[in-house]
Amino acid sequence: MPPRLPAFRRLPIRLRLTIAFAGVLTVVLGASGVVLYTEFDRDLDEVIDRDLNARAADMAALVSQGGDPQRALEDSGERLAQIYRPGGRVVASTAALSGTRALSVPQARQAARQPLEIDQVETPIGAARLRALPASAGIEGPVAIVVGEPLARTDSSLDRLRDLLLIAGPLALLLATYAGYQVAGAALRPVERMRARAEQITEHDTAERLPVPTTSDEIEALGHTINELLERLDAALRRERRLLSD
Repeated sequence: MPPRLPAFRRLPIRLRLTIAFAGVLTVVLGASGVVLYTEFDRDLDEVIDRDLNARAADMAALVSQGGDPQRALEDSGERLAQIYRPGGRVVASTAALSGTRALSVPQARQAARQPLEIDQVETPIGAARLRALPASAGIEGPVAIVVGEPLARTDSSLDRLRDLLLIAGPLALLLATYAGYQVAGAALRPVERMRARAEQITEHDTAERLPVPTTSDEIEALGHTINELLERLDAALRRERRLLSD
């Protein structure tokens, strides 16, 4: 009794080719989506970081000119910004941060000495990324300034990209799989024509030959090989008939 083939091997070859194609395409699309999402996220982070660093430097330069710290914040046009004394006390704040602190006291003291980066912190208007720099001002001693960028728009862009990938990816997979199924059918159609003709050949019409496609590939080579085999069988049968007739 011949060994029982696995379920996949028992499927039609056209279906097996389509399943294999769909599997490979799923991996490719999944990996491409992950890479695209990761690179887009990284690019957004780099844009935000460059913008924050530039704005923090502008704010530090503005505060260093002296004058009222609160007025300096208002003139800067920043939405999330604060100025701290070296000891960590808030001396000026934008309206969005009024009554709260963007930096803790230890962070404000550190920022008065060296730049400080905080990737994410909760503020009254949501999560934000902060950059803090030391600056000298008309206030006694060095101060720390901090500016922030809300992350809601960035998160919204990432969510939209993820949704598009989750919609476009399966749709592309479905369309490509259907196209692969049709291509596999077209590639195997000459084989089916040869099979149908071979099924009609009997010992009474051994002169029949298989239709060979001019595809210059393995299928054409197979057709020529089978036709050569039929030619040899036909010649052998003719010799046998002549022998019997003689």
